[in-house]
Amino acid sequence: MNYWGYLNPLHTSPRFVRRFALLFTACAALLGGALAYKAANNEITGTATYHTGWKRDKGEFVTKEGSREKFRHATNNIWAMSGFSFFAGTVALVFYRKLDDCLADPF
Repeated sequence: MNYWGYLNPLHTSPRFVRRFALLFTACAALLGGALAYKAANNEITGTATYHTGWKRDKGEFVTKEGSREKFRHATNNIWAMSGFSFFAGTVALVFYRKLDDCLADPF
């Protein structure tokens, strides 16, 4: 194998796995960015929607001055979901890269 072949090994992982990992990474990055924007917007405007449960809860409109604890809880949940989305995207990208590294020269 020539010098360029060692620097740029062929992708030997299945095409479906490569596409899924990259698509998942892109979607997770977009979702994380949108959630981070929403959380930053909540911090700037001082308003948020507080949800008490998961089933058919329309949420309660809260302000930073009106109920500080509910506002903090709602905004921190959005920050946490944003961080988790970025983390999941990073894990998918690292998995994709490690898969290429492991399968490029298996023997």
